[in-house]
Amino acid sequence: MKSPTVIVGAGPVGSLLACLLAQQGREVILYEKRTGLPEASMAIGITPPSLAILDTLGLKTAFLEQGILIPRARVFEAQRECGTLEFTPGQHILSLPQFQTLKLLRERLADYQEVTFLEGTAWEPSDTAAHPGRIIACDGAHSPLREHLGFVTRQKTYGANFVMADFPDLETLGPDARIWFSPEGALESFPLPGQHRRWIAQCVNAPPTLETLRTRVMETAKINLEGRPHSEPYAFTPRRLLAASCVKENVILCGDAAHIMSPIGGQGMNTGFADAAHLARILPEPSVRELTNYTRDRRRAFRTASRRVALGMALGTRTGPAWSHTRHTLLQSALASPGTHQFLADTFSMKNLPPEFSLRARESELMDQPDCDPEKLARTLDQFHQINRLFSRVRPLLRETVLTDMQPGQAYHLVDLGAGACDIPVWLLEAARKRGLDLRITAVDADPRAVSYAKERHGRTPGLDIRAGDALNLEALAPFDYLFANHFLHHLPDDAVRQLLADAARLARRGFVFSDLRRSRWSYTGFSLFARIYRNSFARQDGLISIRKGFLPSDFPDTASTFSIRTRLPGRIQFLGGCFQDGTPR
Repeated sequence: MKSPTVIVGAGPVGSLLACLLAQQGREVILYEKRTGLPEASMAIGITPPSLAILDTLGLKTAFLEQGILIPRARVFEAQRECGTLEFTPGQHILSLPQFQTLKLLRERLADYQEVTFLEGTAWEPSDTAAHPGRIIACDGAHSPLREHLGFVTRQKTYGANFVMADFPDLETLGPDARIWFSPEGALESFPLPGQHRRWIAQCVNAPPTLETLRTRVMETAKINLEGRPHSEPYAFTPRRLLAASCVKENVILCGDAAHIMSPIGGQGMNTGFADAAHLARILPEPSVRELTNYTRDRRRAFRTASRRVALGMALGTRTGPAWSHTRHTLLQSALASPGTHQFLADTFSMKNLPPEFSLRARESELMDQPDCDPEKLARTLDQFHQINRLFSRVRPLLRETVLTDMQPGQAYHLVDLGAGACDIPVWLLEAARKRGLDLRITAVDADPRAVSYAKERHGRTPGLDIRAGDALNLEALAPFDYLFANHFLHHLPDDAVRQLLADAARLARRGFVFSDLRRSRWSYTGFSLFARIYRNSFARQDGLISIRKGFLPSDFPDTASTFSIRTRLPGRIQFLGGCFQDGTPR
């Protein structure tokens, strides 16, 4: 019997991880030494990647209903507006106090019988060695578990001092974030639910007190906070901490126990959410390779995020007239440049952190969204025809397999799954005709828009049956001799991929050929640079998502004798079954 996973610390990160594991049917014991919910609002920013994680628990709607989406940030320098940083859909940051985030997670936690929540019970670090299963340290920045086991860390404290507190928004500043830079230091203000705002002031030659905060807001934003009710003021000096490894013995560090960065903007909590999402996919019995990848990937993401935070603080907290003048020029130019504007928006929303390639991504492509722009969708399908010709190497693969296996005088039926614009089936029918081969193709796609587009272009092609339908229901498409798919498998979750491979091996009378993307940093970087030529479409963004959703041979350690896997340049992975299992027809 497997031992339950122990999670120490039921803050937002620990509670999220417990929910993610319980959703998979994993037994969890969750320890929390405190009782009740914290009253302080603490971290308030929830980024789009974190909302996507919450969406897997069915919580996105509840978070959106209780929080406030920030549509833009207005930036000032010495009372002069430098410009506005606009967040497009998919970049909006949700403002929600941490205690409300925790409340929603705890409510979802109560839905899972798999979780034993020991509230008001501290985990004793001395009990760690005796526990037979994994222990996840989500016990915060001063992690007793981390200190007990002697994890090696590197720490740095930054020079700036800040104070923050939440006040009623009597000026109705709305949902915009506002950032003031000045010779006297930085001041930031973010919207909160219930017509409140958070104010954060840099304290230069002044103590980090409530009075200093009020004074800075009055001098810089011309808003008088005197006499207003407020939350408990919180003074802090940003610091950075990073564990050299996230794993030691049976303990795995997660969230602030593994890394700490500036609390401004809630990036620490969001990085912790990404830690939890990664761990949920490899627990309860991760391999050595998976644990090594966890440490590497999470350290890389933290280093990138913390470097950006540090750079922002270095530029934003410099004082004096000379720095103020230089900063105004830089900010005005950056916000006016479309490329820099996009980069800054993605940076604030944490959408451009280094992607992980040790695990498949789970986000959906934009063109798969039912409400996506139809003109962009049509343009994307046209562009993917060019991309297939340049990179997919499908034609040589089909010549080597299907066309070589077919014999004159016999009739064959091929099913193309996720056929999209049908450019490949049209080419294959023509190639078979030139060889004197009798082939008919059923092209199936679940998206009626893609089917309509394909029928408009190729609906009269002899031997081609284009239809909308469930491409995973192979029984309904049988009988067929060959099964083919290009760039289809990566749209499926892991269990559906394995089921499809098993069904293909059982139902394809001759064999199957699936060509897809091999995820790698090289493929991602190369396509990112190349695809900049594609404008006003989903080709570049969806192509990058698709690469992250691609496969590695190591994803299939238990590959059965029913199919083989091989990789090809550029960035290809091929699944061959039946008579093609050894790479050539037999």
